[in-house]
Amino acid sequence: MQHRRQARTTETNFSCIGLLETRVPEALEIDEAIGRKIRARRTDLGLSQGSLGAKVGLSFQQIQKYEAGTNRVSSSMLFQMACYLGMPLTYFFSELPDTMGEGMGLRAEEDRNWEYVRSPEGRLLVETALALPRQVRSRIVALMEIMTTEEI
Repeated sequence: MQHRRQARTTETNFSCIGLLETRVPEALEIDEAIGRKIRARRTDLGLSQGSLGAKVGLSFQQIQKYEAGTNRVSSSMLFQMACYLGMPLTYFFSELPDTMGEGMGLRAEEDRNWEYVRSPEGRLLVETALALPRQVRSRIVALMEIMTTEEI
């Protein structure tokens, strides 16, 4: 008995702000947005496409296609990249329109926080804080909380 695979339908059933209203072979806006985030984080870390590919078991050409949005990143590969690039999965979806992001549990405040942490000042703050003993860090955080509630 031979089993035949049924061909996938080329039309999606979703109409989520036009992000998924396209034929499967074409690049979707969400694929391009995720690709931009992969490229941004990779370049922030000073990695080449080849070195990122080597870490996750892909060729630099495949990384190039992901970053251009011409190939879709599977959920497992995105998870692997997130781990290697040191970012939460939500980072890759931060370019989605607000109404889409809210439905997925993403908030602009989280995006703003991650953008700050990625900035030179944010990285310096995190690296310096992590170099301190935990007890000292907790006291500094308490002081910062007091300072944000007081009028300066």
